[in-house]
Amino acid sequence: MEIVNTGIILRSESISQHDYLLLEDRQNYKFDAFLSYADEERVFVIRDVIKKLEANDNFRLCIHERDFIPGCDIADNIVNAIHHSRKVIFIVTPSFLKSKWCIYELNMAYMEYQVSRQGVDCMIMVIKDKIRERDIPRDMYNIMTDESYLKFPDNEADEVTFWERLIDSLR
Repeated sequence: MEIVNTGIILRSESISQHDYLLLEDRQNYKFDAFLSYADEERVFVIRDVIKKLEANDNFRLCIHERDFIPGCDIADNIVNAIHHSRKVIFIVTPSFLKSKWCIYELNMAYMEYQVSRQGVDCMIMVIKDKIRERDIPRDMYNIMTDESYLKFPDNEADEVTFWERLIDSLR
């Protein structure tokens, strides 16, 4: 059976109450996820993340290069992107940890998680490259110990499982 609702196509043998809640929850946000990443990861984000999540799985992503409002302060754009996204996906690399804007996005998402969403799961950490534990900021470390995170696999064979787990965490 195929049901079309505001551009969202659900394929299911039967529609459960859970499916309706997912649709309702999705409609409360402009984006399914805001993507936070260092500029050095742009190729990975464009080639892999956007392709897998938007093109293949129909998620609505907020990408700063494409979706931030020109002329608006970058800090305001970040806060608005986080607030209007169901989840925030952090692509964590050593470059991410050195970027003041990435750390700002992490801190703003953490505040949104604690205050506005009162602890409702909204952050997904993707550890793309090896990071030394001592380089991880305290808030990020707290998030990683409270919430599960995903490691991007070193070999192609494990990538299918990685993408399935990321997609499941967005649903």
